Amino acid sequence: MAFLLLTAIVPVHAAEHPLASAVPPQEKVAQLFIDDMSIPNAIRPTNIDYSWTYKPRVGSGNYLPKDWTHSTMWGQIYTGRPGNPARNVRVQIRDCAQWVLSRKTGRWQLTQHSVTPEGAAYAENFKENVHVPAVFRTEPDGSISVRLEPGYNYHFWPNTGRAALEAEDIAGMASVFFARLVVDDPALPDDRDKALLIASGGGDYWRSSDAVWKSDWSNGHDWGMGRFKLLTNEWQAFTASTYGTMVEHVEWTATAKAALPPEFAPLLDESTLRATPPPLRALLGLQ
Repeated sequence: MAFLLLTAIVPVHAAEHPLASAVPPQEKVAQLFIDDMSIPNAIRPTNIDYSWTYKPRVGSGNYLPKDWTHSTMWGQIYTGRPGNPARNVRVQIRDCAQWVLSRKTGRWQLTQHSVTPEGAAYAENFKENVHVPAVFRTEPDGSISVRLEPGYNYHFWPNTGRAALEAEDIAGMASVFFARLVVDDPALPDDRDKALLIASGGGDYWRSSDAVWKSDWSNGHDWGMGRFKLLTNEWQAFTASTYGTMVEHVEWTATAKAALPPEFAPLLDESTLRATPPPLRALLGLQ
């Protein structure tokens, strides 16, 4: 399996890391991932009305379709209903990552990680994949911040490209990114306390490393989508995984089920997740 090759991460004390307050102790990481796939959305996004705007969902779960080879994590920033009254606010985003839980080793393998995401401003309803360049700036820590424009969200993914997977080795998928509110123009009043901006994360399977989006989902579709949470001035972790009670899109999984052994698990079960949570602290080099 072609996993992401990383240079050694030197452990740092939590007090030295900007995301330390957003990362729970490792023994509580599993609960974070469980909550983000089981609690209904805090607020619904504007101008879109699908099932995932109400609650998290597992799309195709651990089933990578036959002859498909890649995946990627993603995140999305939306205006929450009924609208965002704040005008001097941006959303800062960093450390986008995806893991796969290997059936062979029983360990989480990091397949993607980048401090800086890439993405675009998409029409809020995603119709016809309409998108335009986002209004973003690079922050001092190498991350980016974006300002939402009326009628558009911000949809993003790691700038390292899609990750290769082996269908028969998937026991679970998981992803994370971190985000917070920052001031757009320091010369103007700080109105972040009025902001109604929300974020959620997820991940997609793709037919290949460079397959393009098709409206019939024949080239790519989600393995799962996490809950929307309200953005604040403090860093938060936004996660998703294949933990859940059911695979929602069985039509996406038919080719995978036919090619995989009957004992293959379509979902990441709670006992496995609690016993072996994704190594969230290790991702950031935290002790």
